[in-house]
Amino acid sequence: MSQEYKATKLFVGSCVALIATAMTFAVLSAIMNPLKQQFLLTNEQVGYIGGAGLWGFPISILIFGPLCSVLGIRFLLRLAFVFFISGISLMILAQNFWMLFFGALTIAFANGLVEGACNPLVATLYPDRKTEK
Repeated sequence: MSQEYKATKLFVGSCVALIATAMTFAVLSAIMNPLKQQFLLTNEQVGYIGGAGLWGFPISILIFGPLCSVLGIRFLLRLAFVFFISGISLMILAQNFWMLFFGALTIAFANGLVEGACNPLVATLYPDRKTEK
């Protein structure tokens, strides 16, 4: 398998992961009203859940971004996968506000891990084509 083929596969995989990340933001914002009705949440609680779905993202990038070289991109992407599965499971199986909150927070951490790992990966794959990719 040629290096160019491997780089293309990794790039496409990164793009798919980033699209999935974008979709989780869209889905999380779309389910706020149904969550409020289903779980009889207050506006404040819905705000906390939505906020957790957002602020977990930059916190994850700030924590794991600098550790990308130490921990490795593969490890971070695998950790993101585990966080996605855990967060989605928490949201699906939620019985109360706190499960929804921590589910949204876990998904946001996964989003940050994907972003924090895929950006350096693509920059490494195409070091002299940074403005094209």
